[in-house]
Amino acid sequence: MSQTQAGPPPRALVVDDSAVERMVGEFALRRLGYGPVAAETFAGALRAWESGPFALVLLDMHLPDGEGWDLAAELRRREAAGRRTPMLVVSGSAEPEDRERCLRSGADGFLAKPLSPAALAEAIARLGESD
Repeated sequence: MSQTQAGPPPRALVVDDSAVERMVGEFALRRLGYGPVAAETFAGALRAWESGPFALVLLDMHLPDGEGWDLAAELRRREAAGRRTPMLVVSGSAEPEDRERCLRSGADGFLAKPLSPAALAEAIARLGESD
């Protein structure tokens, strides 16, 4: 995503209980032109969501106070009518059923940890192609 107009960059919500993984996500998103907003818990993500809007959500599958698939479903319920925010789940789990559960809950894509900036850029590009 490139910044072509003046003003703040589009905001991206990064949800991960690992400080290192949050920093990696924030770094990658800044390089892609986003302004990241970080949360480390399910509850923190819901509070951050209320400050929206967000152009993208990047969330961990397992959080200390809930699961990423439940968070994706809750964020979908809270979305304004007609506005669908792209959501990508990031996880260390390679289990196909975990991936499917996240996608059924409202996520638009699934990325493996460790997150790489290149993989994130590719996933975001794929989201744009599906619009």
